[in-house]
Formats: sequence, structure tokens, C-alpha cells
Amino acid sequence: MGVKVLFILEQSTSFVARTLINELKKRDIDIIETKPDTDAILKLPEIPQIWFLYLNDSDDPVEDVLELASKMVDKKDVRFFIGGAKSELAYLLRDYPAEMVVKLFERPLSADDISETLKDEAGNIMRSFYAKKVMVVDDDPVQLQTMKNLLSKSFRVYTANSGLNAFKILTKIHVDLILLDYEMPTVNGPEVADKIRHNPGTEAIPIMFLTAKNDVRSVVNGMHTGSVDYILKSTPHDVILEKLNNFFS
Repeated sequence: MGVKVLFILEQSTSFVARTLINELKKRDIDIIETKPDTDAILKLPEIPQIWFLYLNDSDDPVEDVLELASKMVDKKDVRFFIGGAKSELAYLLRDYPAEMVVKLFERPLSADDISETLKDEAGNIMRSFYAKKVMVVDDDPVQLQTMKNLLSKSFRVYTANSGLNAFKILTKIHVDLILLDYEMPTVNGPEVADKIRHNPGTEAIPIMFLTAKNDVRSVVNGMHTGSVDYILKSTPHDVILEKLNNFFS
């Protein structure tokens, strides 16, 4: 059985789009097509966990689909991908968080590249079903996406770009570890950690600070917040994975 993908297509008559879909099917990708219509998506008898939004210079609005995708990424762990021209992608995501998208594909689109990526993500989903849940909290969208891509290989990852958003997620999902950026605007890492520690529903969740090298002394001095350790953002990725695997072992 192929990898099931919800393929959201603006113009179903597009020759390029139809060619891409046919090529993906040949590569064992099970395509469920739909227009950028949230009602149609929600009425599907089965909504795949992998979504691919295909942009092709259409005038069809896709803002509602982006809003729905954003919610589904948080609530249903949907993995969202978008393909299109570089200018389309930049324009589309100017009002939406980049961390909601696993990967952007720029034209010309490669069926080999897309199918390989989607199959890898399907494997991540399967592994993460039984995996430990890790939340990454960071105001830097690039760092947030980098950590999500890295940790998804071994863990079920949730992301939040602020302490406020982290608390919203934690009211609905219990995680096994929080990786918390030490320096954030408005409410910084130690303040977020303190609130987590004083909330009966989250007080037992272990916290590791994500920090820049010049913050290490501050992190160590601030261990009274209840953090169990810290990770330098410059740490090699394989070392980060090893550290977390050791923590859960």
C-alpha cells in the first residue's frame, strides 16, 4: 500500500500538475485529490496525515486551507508540504508561520524528490506513533524548523514560537520533554519555565534549555527554575540526538 497524501490542487486541469500526480502515483504515492476547499477536506471519509498544497498561479484563494492546515498541524500532527514558484511560496507564507510547513518545494518540481521526502515523512509518522513527545519552544522560525526536522527522526515533535503558544498546546497534549529557548522576547525562557513549574498539569515535565554559547553561565545560574540540563544551539545534530536518547534511556 502506498503512502497516502492529501493533494490540494488549485487547478485540476493543469497539465503540469496532472503529470506530477501521475508520476507520484507511479512511485507508490496514494493521492487523494481535493480543491482548496476546507469544507470538502473536512468531509473526506479519511483525512491523510500528510498534506501537499500545489500552487499553480491560480486565482483560487488558499488562505482558508492554510488556516485549517495550521490547526491540523497542531491538533492532528498533520505534516504539511507546499510546492510552487519561489515568489508564490514567499508571498503565501508572509502571514503564516514557516514552522507549520515541513518542506517547501520550488519549481521545477521533481517527482523523485517529492516522493522520497513524503515516504521518509510517512516513516517518521509511523515511528513517532510510539515515540516520546518533545516540545520545542523558540521564537526563531529557522531554529524551530531545524529542530523539528532533526528530532522528528526519533521523537514526536510539537513546536511553539512563544511561551504563550506553548501553554496553549500543553493544555491539550502531555509531552515528555520541553526544549526551551533561553532568550525570547516578551516572556523569556526562565519565566516560561517558572510558569510551567507552578502549573499542576505541567510541573512534572522535564525542561532542557536551548541556548547560545554566551548564555551558558546564565543558564547554569538559573537552574533553580527546575531545568534538568541545557543544549547549546551550536551542538552537532548527532550529539543532540544522542543526548536526548540517553535522557530517555
